[in-house]
Amino acid sequence: MGAPIQLYVDVNEAGEVKSVYAGKDIVATEQYDYFFIADEETANNAGLYKVVIEKMKPKLVLKEAPNE
Repeated sequence: MGAPIQLYVDVNEAGEVKSVYAGKDIVATEQYDYFFIADEETANNAGLYKVVIEKMKPKLVLKEAPNE
């Protein structure tokens, strides 16, 4: 298992991830909506996630697949 990845994300009104800044030992130079410590797989697939608020804390969760 690799080192944790710092994950900065901006989201739309529905909480879907719209932009990502991720890496090891990085410093954001602009404001982002949320910050997470994630594994490399989550960071690489951040577009498949959305942010939800549970008990006053942000959490990354997989978006549900559309019903076909």
